[in-house]
Amino acid sequence: MKVTAIAGAIGGGLLGALIWGFVAHWTGYEIGYVAWAVGGLVGFGAFLLGGGGSTTGAACAVIALLGILGGKALAVNLQMSSGLAELHEKLLSDSRDYTASSRDERIAFMVSHGYTDAKSPRDVSNEEVEWFTTEMAPILEELRRDQTPYTTWSSTERGAAYYGSLRGNVSIWSAIASGFAPIDIIFALLGVSTAFKLGSVRREEEAGAPLGGSPEAGGDAAPSVP
Repeated sequence: MKVTAIAGAIGGGLLGALIWGFVAHWTGYEIGYVAWAVGGLVGFGAFLLGGGGSTTGAACAVIALLGILGGKALAVNLQMSSGLAELHEKLLSDSRDYTASSRDERIAFMVSHGYTDAKSPRDVSNEEVEWFTTEMAPILEELRRDQTPYTTWSSTERGAAYYGSLRGNVSIWSAIASGFAPIDIIFALLGVSTAFKLGSVRREEEAGAPLGGSPEAGGDAAPSVP
C-alpha cells in the first residue's frame, strides 16, 4: 500500500465532501448520488497516485465512508448557519418593533411576534414572561440600538452565547442519521464499493511488463515452445 495512493484517496475524499456540502447548501437538497461520486473521487485519487491491491482498496473504502459522513456533516453545518442567519434577520426586524417598557407590553409583543405559542396575552405563562424578560429582551434592545448584522453580532459575547446555545441544542450526528433515507444508504454503499474497486486497480505502468518482456518495451521476446 503506497502512501501516495492514500494521499490521493484522502484528497479525493476531501474534495467530495466539499462538493456534497456546498451542493446541498446551494440547492437546498442533499442529493444521494453525490455519495457515489465521493467514492469515485476517493478511488480515482488512489488510482492516479499508484494505488493497487486489496489493502489499498479497503483503505479507500474507509476513506470514502468518512468522506460521505464528512460531506453530510458539512451540509448540516451550512444549513444550520443559513438558518441562524435567517433567524437573525427576524430578530433585527422584531427589534425595530420592540418598544415595550411594561410587563403587559412585553406580553403583547410576545404574542404578536411569535415568542410564545399562546394565542392571547392572558394565556402566556409566568415562566415564558420570565424567559423573555431575561433572555430575549436584552438581545432585542441591543439589536434595536445597533442593527448589527449576523456575521458581526454572532462574534460578540452575547451573540456567540446565544447562537452557541442554539447550536448546542442540535446534535450534528443525530441530524446526519435522521437525514439518511434508504436511497441515501444505497448510494453510500455504492460509493464505498466504487472506492474499493478503483483503489484496488493497479495502473499498467505500476504493474510492470509481462513476464519475459516484450519487443515493444525493449525486452527480449520469450522463447517459442516447439
